[in-house]
Amino acid sequence: MKTKRIVLFFFTLFLGISCMSGQDGGTYSTDIFGAQVYRNGSYEESIGLDIFGNKQFKNNRGETASLEKDIFGDMIYKDNRSNEVKIDKQVWKTMLEEVRGDVDALFYDLIAQNQNRNDSKVSIDVDIMGKEIYKSNNFTEEFWKDIMDTQQYRNSRGETASLRKDLFDRLVYSDSRGNDMTFSTDEWQRMFHRTGGRERAVFRDLINRYLNF
Repeated sequence: MKTKRIVLFFFTLFLGISCMSGQDGGTYSTDIFGAQVYRNGSYEESIGLDIFGNKQFKNNRGETASLEKDIFGDMIYKDNRSNEVKIDKQVWKTMLEEVRGDVDALFYDLIAQNQNRNDSKVSIDVDIMGKEIYKSNNFTEEFWKDIMDTQQYRNSRGETASLRKDLFDRLVYSDSRGNDMTFSTDEWQRMFHRTGGRERAVFRDLINRYLNF
């Protein structure tokens, strides 16, 4: 799913082209309703808008997902596995700024994050201090930047992590498990590319790999 998400992320740069081929052998097209369609062998998926302007995803494996704005301006993600993610409007605004307004990139990121989950209920809010607070069932996570512009993380198990750039523009990750890693400029730029260009997504990816595994 990650590969398809990245491929379709770049497809959004080519809106208006009715059909084209991808490096992975798949093809991209726009159907009569304006939905973006990706095909590769027997696999097919599409992303478009319903009559209310909400994002809709589906594939020929029976998987579906939607993304819509509620009456308070918050974003609601749902899929066929009964997963639901509620994102505070201020958090959503920040997420959009990080991907230059590409809603499809964020939609595919949510789809990828939930592809192996069932009945997950997540809320992403922001408090008066600017902390992003993730609540999932009985688990809570907090993300924020300190006065040194360092990304900070803490969860309800008492685990912590941080992500910062050093004087040589290298990315430095450390956590309460004793992990301490430095990534060169080329390495972290590849990480940004893989996660859709979001700094928070890079941090989340490292946390999932080294702390919350």
